[in-house]
Amino acid sequence: MVKIIGVIGSGSGALGFLEETAQQIAQRKIKVGEIDEIHIFDSSAMLGSGMPYDQSVTEAEHLLNANIFAENLKWAKEPANQEYIKWIFKNIFRTRLKEKFTKRFGKEYNIAEVRTYSKEEQEFCTYYNGLYETFCKRYLDFEKQQLRPRILYGIFAVSLFERACADLEDKGIKIVRHPKSEVVALTRDADRKFAIDCGSDKIAADNVIVASGSWHDAAPLSSNRHIAKIWPSAQMKIKKSP
Repeated sequence: MVKIIGVIGSGSGALGFLEETAQQIAQRKIKVGEIDEIHIFDSSAMLGSGMPYDQSVTEAEHLLNANIFAENLKWAKEPANQEYIKWIFKNIFRTRLKEKFTKRFGKEYNIAEVRTYSKEEQEFCTYYNGLYETFCKRYLDFEKQQLRPRILYGIFAVSLFERACADLEDKGIKIVRHPKSEVVALTRDADRKFAIDCGSDKIAADNVIVASGSWHDAAPLSSNRHIAKIWPSAQMKIKKSP
């Protein structure tokens, strides 16, 4: 029987599910063939970053609230964050659109052919070009500055997401990405099959993982001096009546 799993959201929760599924297969707790497809939905154009680190809701000046080089900081000593620190040194001056493009789409990037690229490929190019232009123009000195932009962590998260997807694809599972696909309804029929409704399209699934992150209050500005939840950052621009 073909088993299709839908994952709503592509942030850290989704990443955890993908990595755990790969580990379960490696340990033979899940048999090869039990899962045929995994469909991943997110309203973002770039899957994997997570909302607080996505360029659509934050800015280059918004920094991680941790000094990644502080030796006495518990955050910097955790294994997952150690991987981020290593990634910083490896990629901050070397990451280029060409490398990312080839890894993602399996072909060489050619600026002269951009207009012939698919919509997804063009959006990918625009995303990375915009990020690095932003960093260069916003006077952020990566060699000296110890606090890093949240968007940069988002790029790191995307690399983890793509690595997890590739791992599952190597194990025979088809990964279907649905960027810019906000799920508006989730229903279940008499046969206990789920229907994931994105407005313009519906996908059937046997199981669904809801990894949509934190839920936000309708009125996030709880006082004149305190914002309980700052993401998405656009809400900080809300003007309160006197």
